[in-house]
Amino acid sequence: MEKKNMMLLTAEWRKNNPPPPKQVPQTAPAARSKNSNAKKKPQAQNKGKGKAQATNTYSQGLRIPKSQQDAIENLFQMARTICNHKRRRKPD
Repeated sequence: MEKKNMMLLTAEWRKNNPPPPKQVPQTAPAARSKNSNAKKKPQAQNKGKGKAQATNTYSQGLRIPKSQQDAIENLFQMARTICNHKRRRKPD
């Protein structure tokens, strides 16, 4: 019974005390330059080639763990040796 009374009191209190409205920060509109001499962004060199440029960190191998890099290298080395053996084989 006491729990029910507490719930009713809470509901009534919420009706009488609504939460304060959330303030939305006012942001100024972005300024547009009408100057035709304004600097333009350089176009990407690989545009239209269908292949994205590897980022510097990725090309240095910093994102792949060393053990995984070694495993990939071993896999490629095995593939190279298999291909070389198939090429050297003389047809019967």
